[in-house]
Parts: sequence; structure tokens; C-alpha cells
Amino acid sequence: MNVVHLTTMQEKAKGLIGMKPIPYDTLFVFHDIQGGQKFHSQGVLEPFHIIFRDSAGRNLSRKLVTPPYGTARAPIGTDYAVEMKVQSPGSGPFPSSLSGNYLVF
Repeated sequence: MNVVHLTTMQEKAKGLIGMKPIPYDTLFVFHDIQGGQKFHSQGVLEPFHIIFRDSAGRNLSRKLVTPPYGTARAPIGTDYAVEMKVQSPGSGPFPSSLSGNYLVF
């Protein structure tokens, strides 16, 4: 599993825009996210999952975002967000949840 850390404003603004296909084996981690911050799917070429986590690593929310109009808003208490390709069960590495520093398949 690959992890891409998006830390600058430029990296966060680009996110998954224009990426096709979104890699099956990659998580995109958006750092320093504030509650209420909005994630959009304009320019993203396929649906994706987003998981919002707090500073203790607890999952606060998980949402399927479908382009071109899908959005997700970070819940209060969000510290970072993780975006990943939508996958069907058994099609490859897909974390059913994120727990602490571990991926749970």
C-alpha cells in the first residue's frame, strides 16, 4: 500500500483532480484539515471514498463521493482526511476501516 501525503495548499487543492485511474493501492492523506472544510469532486474523473479522522486516529466519518457534483464536509474534530479509490470487495487492497496506525482489510 502506498501513502501520498498532501501537506501544501497546492497539493491539497489538486488532490485527485484529473487523476485516472486513481491507483488501487494508494491512499491520499490530506493533513491539517479543519471541521467544516469542504471536499469537492469537480475535475475528479471517478468516484472515491473519503474518511475523516481525528488527531487520535479515530474515524469520524466515511463517505462515497461521486463526481462531478459530490461533496463531503469534514466533521468537527477532523485532523486529517484520507481519500482512496472505490473498489468492489475482493478486487484488491481496500481498507474496510482505518484503525490507529493500521489499515484493516
